[in-house]
Amino acid sequence: QRSQIGLLRTLLHDLLRQHRDLIPIVMPLVWARAYSHAVQPTKRSRPQQLSLGVLMEALKDLIEQSVKQLKICLFIDGLDEYEGDSTDMADLFTDIVDSDNIKVCLSSRPLVPLEYAFKSSRNIRLQDLTQNDIKLYVTDKLYGNRRFRQLATEEPEQAPALVNEIVTKADGVFLWVVLVVRSLLI
Repeated sequence: QRSQIGLLRTLLHDLLRQHRDLIPIVMPLVWARAYSHAVQPTKRSRPQQLSLGVLMEALKDLIEQSVKQLKICLFIDGLDEYEGDSTDMADLFTDIVDSDNIKVCLSSRPLVPLEYAFKSSRNIRLQDLTQNDIKLYVTDKLYGNRRFRQLATEEPEQAPALVNEIVTKADGVFLWVVLVVRSLLI
């Protein structure tokens, strides 16, 4: 799922599966319902749908609980790609990273709410690290093509400008560059 609820459910599931004894502490209502159903089964019990707010609080409670010393490291790719208000996720992660129990590595496109929330955090802009490699790739592939070399001879200012435009518009996304160069050379 690419939803914020799905992300939080997955994180909580993975963490609480390893520390089952924390379920009653982190999610007391869910645990009570499951326990009640186990002790006194009813005909039909529908799974409880938890809201984004409940899941966010549960993750915060897990990080802040003091019953068990936890060291948690999360790697979350594409935080901007989850459906919902990115401000909610930014607020959640800025709240939990203050804990000594957790390390978080997030990746995202530069959306304003996320950039604002994490402006004081250490960060790496991938496009700054890959720009030279992308330029080398584009130059090598285009100038390695006979027809492009001919175009570069006829348009000596436009050919390097095309290379620079591709590199600039790539914004660090290598796959995009490969597809653009491939489509130009077809």
